[in-house]
Amino acid sequence: MTYILSVKDKIYTRLTQKLLEDEGAPYTEASLHMAETKKGVPTEFPALNVDFIGETSTADDLEKTQQNAIISTIELKAYSDTSLDEADEILDKAGDVMIAMGYAVIQGPEDVSDTNHAKSARFRRTFGNEDIENL
Repeated sequence: MTYILSVKDKIYTRLTQKLLEDEGAPYTEASLHMAETKKGVPTEFPALNVDFIGETSTADDLEKTQQNAIISTIELKAYSDTSLDEADEILDKAGDVMIAMGYAVIQGPEDVSDTNHAKSARFRRTFGNEDIENL
């Protein structure tokens, strides 16, 4: 049986819960707009774009019929229409959630401002099959 491992939906849901929905979450849906997109600058601010760069296979079984682990790479981009400090604060809080989920920072945070204030960072984690089931 061949299947493809993926954590995209679980990670996006967990990030959304921790930032917007859980008791004590730092934002509300009205105060932070989240999107799972690579389509550029958001239209509502402040915003956090969650871009799934890839989920590459890293440990297939010998018969090549099953993935045993994947490497998940995610880029977060925080946007503000008022200040770089606000974008930095959003990225800090989102980064804390990513680190709590076992991700490591592999790039950034860095200023990627164009017409709006924006900060970006990339995160990576290896997930084994059982890690995903227990996430």
